[in-house]
Amino acid sequence: MARRWRVGQVAIVVVLAAAAVVAIMLIGGGARRPLTPAEEPARRSAVGLAPKGPPTPASGWSVVYADAFGAPIGRGPGEDNTWFPNNCSLTTNCAGFNADEMEVMNPNAVTETAEGLKLKCTYTPAAQSPGSKHYVCGTLRGQAEGLPGYSFFKWSPGKGQTLVFEAVARFPPNTGEADPGWWTSGPPWKDTEVDFFEGYGASRTHTTGWKTDPLYTQWFASPLLSAIKPGFATDPSQAFHTYTFQLSANNTYSVWIDGMLQPWATDVGPARPDLSAKTTLILSYALRTCSCTTGFTSGTREFDVKSVAVYEDKAHDGVGIENAGISPGTIVR
Repeated sequence: MARRWRVGQVAIVVVLAAAAVVAIMLIGGGARRPLTPAEEPARRSAVGLAPKGPPTPASGWSVVYADAFGAPIGRGPGEDNTWFPNNCSLTTNCAGFNADEMEVMNPNAVTETAEGLKLKCTYTPAAQSPGSKHYVCGTLRGQAEGLPGYSFFKWSPGKGQTLVFEAVARFPPNTGEADPGWWTSGPPWKDTEVDFFEGYGASRTHTTGWKTDPLYTQWFASPLLSAIKPGFATDPSQAFHTYTFQLSANNTYSVWIDGMLQPWATDVGPARPDLSAKTTLILSYALRTCSCTTGFTSGTREFDVKSVAVYEDKAHDGVGIENAGISPGTIVR
């Protein structure tokens, strides 16, 4: 992605007894927004106590961050203050992440529903500033410099811990431009980016849908690790899938999709990470310029995310972590 942008507060724990112990941690103060009957069943199973795929370490897993998007994004009482809904600190249009992108970002393109987070892209005939773009799209990210009332999750690599970054997501439709991503970046801004996944729908190999477009994973730390899935046998825009990215204690990474270890991304590395890094989380729906002709010429499309979570081996619980917690409206069990 070659992007340079920015994620997190320790939470209040409420323990509920059911068939198992359920932990809810509220970040940002105030009461949790009550969930509707339609929302509640989905939220109960939104985030698990362990990632899907990676073997359990001897010490077990600790959930250091989780969000099932059960509360509005914001800094008011009961709101989810672990993200900011733009890639700058404004609530108006902001530029995209790269020069070849076709969109501006705007908080109006970010919504939460009973199904979770929806990052939208909408075509508009009127050119949008900055950059005279014709698409308005959504992103969530933490801001490294911080904003009053927000609490962005941050993590640091290379401290002997094992970390897992997981997202349950449904890709947007692709007609030669879609660029959904689940990733993290600085500071510092040199070589700290990690792309847990980036669907590159504007590839030179684009034919139809996602069939021949790659799924990128990258760690920009020296020597610049990369592993690429060349296409999709099953269209990732037709259903939700679980994407799991593990950074191991030896600074290698592996990828699972729906609990299946991916042979194209197993023990990639090792890298030599910047030990001073304090990187923040990002979810983004961008659009890239393709050598083909885009088929997105009207209407609105969505990149849907049911949940994200970060796990750490319990032997290193909290190591390299700032602003750990479970977001309002999220249940872990």
